[in-house]
Amino acid sequence: MSVASDDAIRNAKILIGQLREITAGWREKAKSRAGSQLEQVLAYAARQPVFTAATAADALGIAAPNVYPHLRRLAELGIFNQKAEYRLGQVWRADEVLAALDQFVERAGRRGNAT
Repeated sequence: MSVASDDAIRNAKILIGQLREITAGWREKAKSRAGSQLEQVLAYAARQPVFTAATAADALGIAAPNVYPHLRRLAELGIFNQKAEYRLGQVWRADEVLAALDQFVERAGRRGNAT
């Protein structure tokens, strides 16, 4: 049991490190200022890597029309990708975060299957 707990903690620490690295790269690329709406959108995407403009605006307390320029800019920089979904409309994705989460699951799965 102790080994499994240690592995889970190690895996979580790897994920946290990856997320910190990803968001630091985003802030540098986007040249965001601490506390700015742009910075808030980046932090939100690290926590919620698939979202609509409305859900981001609501979660951040930003008027929906004010969130779109940030989303478009971040998409132009390659930080976010956008996709039209049938029922949801325009969806924004932080693919780097999704990849880190996939790696987290893969690492956990390998350990789980080895026992």
